[in-house]
Amino acid sequence: MKNKSGIYSITNKINGRRYVGSAVNLGKRKNEHFSALRREGHTNAHLQNAYNKHGRDAFEFKVLEYCPRKPRLISLEQKWMGKLNPEYNISPVAGSQLGHRHTAKTKSKISKTSMGNTSHLGHKHTAEAKAKMSAAKKGKNLGRKHTAEAKAKFRGEKHGMSKLTREQVLDIRSRIDQLQTELAEEFGVSRKQIRNIQTGKQWGWLKSTRR
Repeated sequence: MKNKSGIYSITNKINGRRYVGSAVNLGKRKNEHFSALRREGHTNAHLQNAYNKHGRDAFEFKVLEYCPRKPRLISLEQKWMGKLNPEYNISPVAGSQLGHRHTAKTKSKISKTSMGNTSHLGHKHTAEAKAKMSAAKKGKNLGRKHTAEAKAKFRGEKHGMSKLTREQVLDIRSRIDQLQTELAEEFGVSRKQIRNIQTGKQWGWLKSTRR
């Protein structure tokens, strides 16, 4: 299993519920899952709660299918998810564990939503709304002092609170079932920052958008 890629499941032997995932290194992924669960730091709340209740001995890591061709991992993972209907998976769509990226269309929608722009849904802003958005972008806030929330917004993306953009933060939040260590490596930040983003301690003002 070490250094081999494929599809795996984590099964609760007490109630039969499962988590299904894919990995380019199955041995490493197994260790990461159980290490996070042991520390009570797993991003999948369903799996973590079950682990806390039943303990390590109740869970079995099993390779469902080896896949030497890494580009096929996502389609195989989706096949097994459709076959087993794993109860512990937060998302019914495979792919987030391998660094799934939003399509250009989805990115555009997320960007517009995070900026408060709903024109892509057929809604036109009033002249007053446009003026407020323009002022907010320039940091003028219509002549008033910035609130703590507004200051946090400006710091968040422009002044070093993190190197992430709004779009990347939304991407991180949408991939709650992926290990924090993998997200930290992918986005070049610390695991603590990933956790703070997902719990709302950082970028809490930015509303999450589900895929």
